Amino acid sequence: MTAAALHGPADEAGLLAVQQELGRQAWPEDLVAWLRVSDGADRISAASVIPWGFMPSPIERIRTNWRMMTSISRQVGEADELAVMEGQPAGSPASLFLSAWVPIADDGGGDLLFVDLRPGDLHGCVGRFWEDGFHGPDYGVHFWTSVAHMAQTLADALEAGRWAPDDSGEEDKVPTVIDGVLNWEDAEDEETLSWDPTPDDVRPRDDLPTRVMLLYAQGHPDATIAARLGIPIDRVNELRDEFMRNH
Repeated sequence: MTAAALHGPADEAGLLAVQQELGRQAWPEDLVAWLRVSDGADRISAASVIPWGFMPSPIERIRTNWRMMTSISRQVGEADELAVMEGQPAGSPASLFLSAWVPIADDGGGDLLFVDLRPGDLHGCVGRFWEDGFHGPDYGVHFWTSVAHMAQTLADALEAGRWAPDDSGEEDKVPTVIDGVLNWEDAEDEETLSWDPTPDDVRPRDDLPTRVMLLYAQGHPDATIAARLGIPIDRVNELRDEFMRNH
């Protein structure tokens, strides 16, 4: 089940250690908050909470993927080529994985979502690295200006029952939960659009503890979360505690 696959909060000492190892300045507050809410997930399909099968990475997998990918870049790329890409502003395309990137999710098949720690207006943005590199903010549907922006997009999609990353509608996804597993189905899939939930299958928008934690990760105060979800403020703390007990 998706809920069981998500880990509890990251260890503070572990958070500090991985930031120091990756050798950059302190991570953006929203990235740290993301891991403080949940230290990633097990690498199983039920943990694919981000469309196209991306599973949030725990600290140890962040470290492992960063070591592996930067090592590959040093092996296949020229030092001066890497230096040029590392020196570009955040959000700039790169054909090799950079040491300034923090891999925060993967799809189990080689593609990664990363936070770009290069300086610039897009410092802290989230992009997708795949077999031919990262193409910048104007290419593909996996790009957010920050981790908070990504979390907001996911929360909105769960509430609305639709993930619409661009204006074309071609990449739209519909979230469903079957047997406790979150799935992002193609919106054009006739079976998905006509899906009729049974008492045992609920839309993710009905998973209040998860929705509370997503909004909490974005930095919303309890009063805002309560107003947005239409529940008493005391219920916010109850749902947050329920999420923590189950993870």
